[in-house]
Amino acid sequence: MPFLPPNQQRQSTEGTKDKQVVSKLFTSRIIKKYRVMSHMSPLGITPKQMRSTMKLSSNMVYERAKHKNSVAADTLMHVEQFYTRDDNSRMSSGKKQTLTRKKVKMQKTFLLDTVVNLHEKFKSEYPSAKISYSMFAKLRPFWVVKPAPKDRDTCLCQIHENGQLLADRLHFLGLVTSKC
Repeated sequence: MPFLPPNQQRQSTEGTKDKQVVSKLFTSRIIKKYRVMSHMSPLGITPKQMRSTMKLSSNMVYERAKHKNSVAADTLMHVEQFYTRDDNSRMSSGKKQTLTRKKVKMQKTFLLDTVVNLHEKFKSEYPSAKISYSMFAKLRPFWVVKPAPKDRDTCLCQIHENGQLLADRLHFLGLVTSKC
């Protein structure tokens, strides 16, 4: 690339990576320190572009910034395995009880305890994994749901429930040997 004045050089570059390299040449911590960013606009470099190029690593490769609240990959795996373990949840008995998200179809799994109690249990089992309750709740897999009365496969109507109560009482009095 032949030597051109900075504004022409900036306009002649085609791709984003080229523009980042040129911006990197004209930006540094000194420019930020002495507050001369506003004087760089005649060169065709906006303050926003300068801030983004200052975040580039020294080898000129663009790196996406990580969020402060990001969770380590192994912690994500531990949380999902923890939610789906047999002592924390149970699979639904119905074959058609499924949930689909983003074209992934999974059978419903019901939690056996509250999420608050499961979070405490998780923290005691994995003390090195620093995870808040809200993040733990967000990381719950979509197919692991809280049980609802409508999810029961048994009948809870008054007629059938009264019959079971009557059989239980007869067994208690010793008049019958079986409970059902």
